[in-house]
Amino acid sequence: MKPVRLWHLLRNYVETDNALPVIHAIANHLPHIEQKILLLHPNREPVQTPILRHLLADIPVLLPHEFLQGPGWGRLVTALLAATNIRKKDYLRIVLRHFAFQEEAMSRCDILHLTANTLSAVFHDSGDLPGKIGPLFTRPALRRILSTETFDQFHEVAEFLDCGSELTVHADAFLSRGDWNKIHAAIPRDRALAIGAPRYSGYWIRHLDRLPVPRPALRGPGHGPVLLFLPSKGSNASFPGLDLSEDDRFVFGLLDRHPTLRLIVKPHPKTRGRYRHFHQFTPHGDRVTLFQSETDSALLATLCDVMVTSCTTFVPHLLWLQKPVILLDEWTARYGCSLMYHPFCHKREETADLLGRMENGEKILPKVNEAELAGIFQTGMIEGYEAMVVEKLRQAFS
Repeated sequence: MKPVRLWHLLRNYVETDNALPVIHAIANHLPHIEQKILLLHPNREPVQTPILRHLLADIPVLLPHEFLQGPGWGRLVTALLAATNIRKKDYLRIVLRHFAFQEEAMSRCDILHLTANTLSAVFHDSGDLPGKIGPLFTRPALRRILSTETFDQFHEVAEFLDCGSELTVHADAFLSRGDWNKIHAAIPRDRALAIGAPRYSGYWIRHLDRLPVPRPALRGPGHGPVLLFLPSKGSNASFPGLDLSEDDRFVFGLLDRHPTLRLIVKPHPKTRGRYRHFHQFTPHGDRVTLFQSETDSALLATLCDVMVTSCTTFVPHLLWLQKPVILLDEWTARYGCSLMYHPFCHKREETADLLGRMENGEKILPKVNEAELAGIFQTGMIEGYEAMVVEKLRQAFS
């Protein structure tokens, strides 16, 4: 059987959170499909964490200048990478323009998988209106698989509506979470394949938890509870004016009141510099382990007993591992909104009691069961989940 060449087009490694379960399922169950990851990122050597190295060991991960060919392309990339004042969005705009219009490059794959933010974010950042982007959407021999989030991105900005309409016509399948009420009305229902949210499935999270990859060491004594702190990125368009100081004072202050507590801090990429000198927050720095923002959160989840955060998409991961989460909901109260997992987390005022019981050796479970988690994220029950995903992918590729 002739191999089927599948390319996953990702904007950066952050998106592997969403694409990785799909890539892994294909590698395990559809061996006739040859996969490549095309990474639209201006770094020469993209960051690869232990989990990514393990899961993508046999799948090529290529940068733009490694898969695009054309007159002067090598010189162009060399010049771009060497320039100290080049902006990432300009780089991405040029890369995507070459990728979209170069038929020779497009002829090297049979199926193109577009993930969330891959295209529209690039166009939006660059200010370059896409219009009709040629063989990427219209080459007859190419099958196009999109996440429904990717399609939604094109409808968030009025100038992209023509592009979204073209996607509606030419995309062969849309991978969706299965919540029909939230799928854009323009997506044909017969091409929407419900696979739930793979990254939030109990199957996938427990698979990551069992991977034979080295676990990092922690500072401090080897007893007492381990608290994972995932700070939020602070202010953004939806929640302006957020101040991380209150969360910092609360979390680092726990070291004063709980002498056996050890703290893991993994900052958001947008706040990585804030915690570089974490000793300014506490005199107990010998019990604090700081990790880079690129560190696998899944690795840190195996090391901790409880997590504290104000907002992160990583909360379901801890809940599936039957570990409690303390939600610092100051911003939730201020802006009058809530998260779908909010009822299953412990409140700020419950922290002292929860840590005290853990210091006494009591195992604390989250306020949720597996059936509730599976229902929230449309992932079905754990057993047989990956087989269901694979069957949906077969439909998409057929």
